[in-house]
Amino acid sequence: MSMQSAQPTYGYPAKEYPNITPASAGGLSSITETITAPISRATSGLASLAAPLTDTAAYWGRLGYDTFRVYWDAYPVLRAFTYAFGALTAIPNLIFLTYAAISFGIVATIATVGVLVVEGGILGFGMLFLGPILFFSFWGALIAVGLFTAAFYGLRASSITLSTAQSVTGDSGIVGGSVGLAKNALATTADLMEKAEAVVVGREGLPVPIAGRV
Repeated sequence: MSMQSAQPTYGYPAKEYPNITPASAGGLSSITETITAPISRATSGLASLAAPLTDTAAYWGRLGYDTFRVYWDAYPVLRAFTYAFGALTAIPNLIFLTYAAISFGIVATIATVGVLVVEGGILGFGMLFLGPILFFSFWGALIAVGLFTAAFYGLRASSITLSTAQSVTGDSGIVGGSVGLAKNALATTADLMEKAEAVVVGREGLPVPIAGRV
């Protein structure tokens, strides 16, 4: 039989918090299907539209090849002319292809460097506006989360402190009633903050304080 240490309740019944599962649990597959389904339908539609064109192109390609083979086999003079022309133009064609490749490489390099320089300048100018936004957004979010967390644990600690004080002063009297009202207000505010955090983040809430929930 396992022994579990009970958290202090300070005169109030122990609270049961619902197990809020993350919003993304089990939803990745549905999100993927939602994204890929339109893409699959669009791809199928394009394939069905392109099928007649590809079939027509394949038909005329086979017809042209068959016609060429008929003339190639029927006229030896055509074959002799093709071989002679290819032998005479092989070296000039090779020189031209080398020249074309070198010129294309030079032009492509110049164009690439120019695009990188111009685009880098444009992006750098845009970062002058985006950079400060990212900087202040980062620190704003960090400060907001820090203040929220500090306020949550501060309310919890204050509620526990007031519970301890109420156990000393008692529930009756002006002092005891005032302490009880303050304790309940702090505990309720902390609960609301925890529920708001659970809705936004999508989990059960902030970690359980070491002293236990009130």
